[in-house]
Amino acid sequence: MLAPGGLLLVAFQVGEEILRVRDIDFRRLDPAVVTGLLAEAGFVPVAQGSREPRETEKVPQAWLLARAGQAVLG
Repeated sequence: MLAPGGLLLVAFQVGEEILRVRDIDFRRLDPAVVTGLLAEAGFVPVAQGSREPRETEKVPQAWLLARAGQAVLG
């Protein structure tokens, strides 16, 4: 649970592909979709960023910082 005004930081790989490693699927995400889902859950966007892949990374990375607008159960 986050108290009203609590901060949530989410980091993820950007893309639409599903990466399968053994029996686990890793889903890459679209930052706009994640922002929309957080807003639907009562979060207010505070900051966001993305960057191109570095060194051994293969896809862009993104992060979103959002503030809970009301008590959010998790």
